[in-house]
Amino acid sequence: MPFIAMNCGAILLALGLVGYFAPNLIGTGEPYKPTALIPAGVGLLLELCGAISLSKPGLRKMFMHIAAMVGVLGTVGGFAPAIMRKFDFSQTAVVVGLVMSVVCLIFTVLCVRSFIAARKARLAK
Repeated sequence: MPFIAMNCGAILLALGLVGYFAPNLIGTGEPYKPTALIPAGVGLLLELCGAISLSKPGLRKMFMHIAAMVGVLGTVGGFAPAIMRKFDFSQTAVVVGLVMSVVCLIFTVLCVRSFIAARKARLAK
């Protein structure tokens, strides 16, 4: 899971940077809006959790749970710009928010599946 966390984090970092520097690639929006960096912040948190999990195996369980929590918050938080802008897909904020929600949802589902498999493996010992 640490590698998946880091890959999802990289996707979110790229999404946030595109939304900040070149929002017209995704939709209509003004560049250099600080809120466009929210996906990059979520991505950075996932990157950190994955990196710490790899470097400190004793802390892996804790940091993967933190990463799962970040994924849940990213899933819910990504809907805020879409709801505020009435799902107007021509706006960059809506597209970025929904892409962030989808990436975070996929990550959260993978986390839950991994946690269940780890528990089953632990109980089987």
